[in-house]
Amino acid sequence: MKTAAANPEWQVARLAMTLALNTTMRGCELKGLCWRDVEFMERTLTVYYSKTQAGERVIPLNADATAAILELWDRTKGWPITVTFALRLSRKS
Repeated sequence: MKTAAANPEWQVARLAMTLALNTTMRGCELKGLCWRDVEFMERTLTVYYSKTQAGERVIPLNADATAAILELWDRTKGWPITVTFALRLSRKS
């Protein structure tokens, strides 16, 4: 995490990793996440297409996950998370 934090090109990957570690979200769930799925005031996000039996799950955001979501919001100015993660994580260096 320290290496990713020090490299400006890895910031979105660092945020994705922070969310994954603090929310137990799978990579496919992170890539499908949109701003409409995030409840900033309640500090939760909803995964609508989960592999769980319920198919949908509400995930509470701890302090680290909330900070990552807010930083991502600031970086993307509200563009869909799916676009940010898909373009930046799959980009070839």
